[in-house]
Amino acid sequence: MSSSDGLPDEIWDAAEKVASYLSVLLAVEYDIDVVDRIAKARKLDDFMEGIYNALRRRYNLEDTILKQMGKETNEERRKALSDAIGIIRGLNPSHLEKLRSLNRGALKLVASYIGSRALAYTRTVGMLMQIFHGGR
Repeated sequence: MSSSDGLPDEIWDAAEKVASYLSVLLAVEYDIDVVDRIAKARKLDDFMEGIYNALRRRYNLEDTILKQMGKETNEERRKALSDAIGIIRGLNPSHLEKLRSLNRGALKLVASYIGSRALAYTRTVGMLMQIFHGGR
C-alpha cells in the first residue's frame, strides 16, 4: 500500500519514528543543528550520517529521562517522561533500513518532513521542555 505521493506507507511510518525521536532529543537537549542536518540532507549518505549522529545520543538521552522520572512526583510529568522513553525505544533498525532505500527525489521530501515534524509541538514535547528547561 502506498500513499498519494507514491511512497509506501512504511517509509512514512519510519520517517514518523525518526521525527518523534528527534522531537524528544530536541525537547531535552535543544540541539537544533542535529535536526537541521537531517532536514537539509540531499544525499543519502548525509541523511543517514545525520540520523546516526542523532542516534549516538540515544543512551544518554534515555538515561537523562529515566533519572528525571525517578525524581518526578507529578503524575502528568511522569507520563510525559514515560511516553518519551516509549518514543526512544520505538525506533528500531528496521525503520532505518526502510529510509536507507530512498531515492534522491524522495529523500528531499522525507528529510524535509522529518525536520518539520521534529519541530512541531506535541503535548509530550511541551511537557518535556517544561521539565528540562524550566517552566511551570
